[in-house]
Amino acid sequence: MATYHQDVLLDLLSDVSEAKKLELTNLKITGATFNGLTDIFVLIHIRREQGLALTIKTLDLSSNGLTKLPEDLFQELAFLNKLHLSRNRIRIESAKALSKALMNNSPLTHLDLADNLIGSDGAKALSEALMNNSSLTHLDLADNLIGSDGGKALSKMLENNTTLTHLNLRWNWISSDGATALSEALMKNTTLTHIDFGGYPSISIKTLPLFLKNNALIELKFDRTSFQTTEARALLEALDATLELNRLRAEEDKKLAFLFGFKQSCLTKPSGEPQLISWIAEMAALEPKNEVKLKEQEERVASLTRDYQILAKKVRRAIMKF
Repeated sequence: MATYHQDVLLDLLSDVSEAKKLELTNLKITGATFNGLTDIFVLIHIRREQGLALTIKTLDLSSNGLTKLPEDLFQELAFLNKLHLSRNRIRIESAKALSKALMNNSPLTHLDLADNLIGSDGAKALSEALMNNSSLTHLDLADNLIGSDGGKALSKMLENNTTLTHLNLRWNWISSDGATALSEALMKNTTLTHIDFGGYPSISIKTLPLFLKNNALIELKFDRTSFQTTEARALLEALDATLELNRLRAEEDKKLAFLFGFKQSCLTKPSGEPQLISWIAEMAALEPKNEVKLKEQEERVASLTRDYQILAKKVRRAIMKF
């Protein structure tokens, strides 16, 4: 990734001969300010109109202390695939502007907003934008003061979104009702494979069983320190088995998709040797004997889930006696 201090990049873009030498596909800008970034993107637009190929695919503006983002940046979302904005002080206004850009068929696949100040209103704006977004796969909202209202808004998004695969919600002060709404939404979501509930919120033993019904998640991060009872440990074991089963199913789906694509390619056009070698290497990387493992894991999940349910009933009956 090419890294430039804001002032250096401004000087280079100001000189046409120097601008022609720039490779900005993957760009990190340090020492950035609102006004400086505005000037940079204005110059980039001018140079493009002059015929220079200055397309940015990955833009890293993390750790610049930015409180808001220039409007010209949002025009860049027509080109960007990855945008890193972590460890700034970005608030609701810029979160809303980002959300508006995401509604306009942006090709953005990765958005990192970790450690900012978008709050619940920012989460709501992003949730509305992602209801029908068909490009974003990775969203990092860790440590953003989202709260329960923001968590509930995100849960509605998860019920409708079919593209997002990775979501980070660490340290967002989402209380139990917001965490429950998110957990219930994931019973309907079939595409999210990784979610991080680390720190606060903490998933409760009442909420966690909902994840046993999810067929897509392969990684679920949360604070496990409070799960110390026999019932809780049984639940964790059943959950981990379910996540592993989902991973094996995803591996099987990947293999089938690969085989179908390989067959279609062979039927439509002869492949050159380099492409064939690439396909064979990818096929070899897929886990062997997956079907056997899949069946064994299904039986393990059924057994552990049954054991947990029996134990949970015994606990509830014991509580009712008191």
